[in-house]
Amino acid sequence: MPFSEKICPACGASSRDSEFSGNFCSKCYSERAEMRMPARVELSICKRCGKMGARGWSLPTSDDIEALVLSRCKGDYDSASAHIEGEFVNLEFTFIESGKEFAVKRTIPLKLRDTTCTECSRKAGGYYEAIIQIRGEDEEKIKRMEQKISRLVSRSSFISKTNWIKEGVDLYAGSKRVAEHVISNLGFKYSKSDKLAGVKDGRRIYRRSLCVRV
Repeated sequence: MPFSEKICPACGASSRDSEFSGNFCSKCYSERAEMRMPARVELSICKRCGKMGARGWSLPTSDDIEALVLSRCKGDYDSASAHIEGEFVNLEFTFIESGKEFAVKRTIPLKLRDTTCTECSRKAGGYYEAIIQIRGEDEEKIKRMEQKISRLVSRSSFISKTNWIKEGVDLYAGSKRVAEHVISNLGFKYSKSDKLAGVKDGRRIYRRSLCVRV
């Protein structure tokens, strides 16, 4: 037996017939590679808006999901990549042994679980922190402003209810911070007032009214 020949200590394979990484054949090296990964990955997806629940709610891309899966994998590998195919995530880990690259591949199931995010749950329940009161005598101006404000607020929060009255329209916004930010950025002068809505965990909860005249 030539001196350069290697015999895998795990299965007895010869380097004449199998590729080796270090002292082990590629098959045994793959099985012995030190990696920790979840048996499967479950992700919560809002069935109303499609946002993914992971470190907060946001609209996911394939890159976001793949990065999240990789963040749950640990090991002594030098680099890793992930690729989603249907209900599975294909993982490839690269090890560098004696200056030679060696890849280990794994596949884990991906389960998307339907749920409802906090914002959509609040919206469905009629939750609001602020009432934007648009007032004026020109009905067309009020309608245009209602559409614009609703669109801008919905980029970062939501409008849970729109109530048309004789004097104008009331928009019930999910976030008073977002509502006031939108009104301020539009350059309108407005009046505001806060009203006690209740107490939660020892803290007083206020709802804000923002009155705008157009």
